[in-house]
Amino acid sequence: MSDFDTWLRRAWDRHGEQAEAVADELASAAARPRNVDEAARFAALSTHVLGEHLGQWRRGIELRDALPAFDGNAAAAIARHRAVLRHMAGETGTLDALPTETRIAALAQVAAIAAGRGRLDQAIDAFGRALAAAEAADP
Repeated sequence: MSDFDTWLRRAWDRHGEQAEAVADELASAAARPRNVDEAARFAALSTHVLGEHLGQWRRGIELRDALPAFDGNAAAAIARHRAVLRHMAGETGTLDALPTETRIAALAQVAAIAAGRGRLDQAIDAFGRALAAAEAADP
């Protein structure tokens, strides 16, 4: 197991009780991801902690923007996480530019984060939009 994997597992284990401390570690560890897989997993944890747990959308966006640029699936995952944070920060048009499949995943993520933050109307709206987009998408 790599140092990154050990650090990430420990951060996930602690994030519920120590969200602010994990957020501080994430900010100081922004350069830690060395490859596409690590960057995507780092983005998932940072969106969850800074978004759902702390509601610090701008801090999450800044952290995401500090990640190295990667291609492929990691780039798509990082773009989705960035769009979700921006959407939750009030920039509601950010999801529209995403490819359909990514937009559906982002809307589902927005629904989960909004529900976790007690914003049930927003969660229901995002979930409904995700379902409608999935039904309208090509199989």
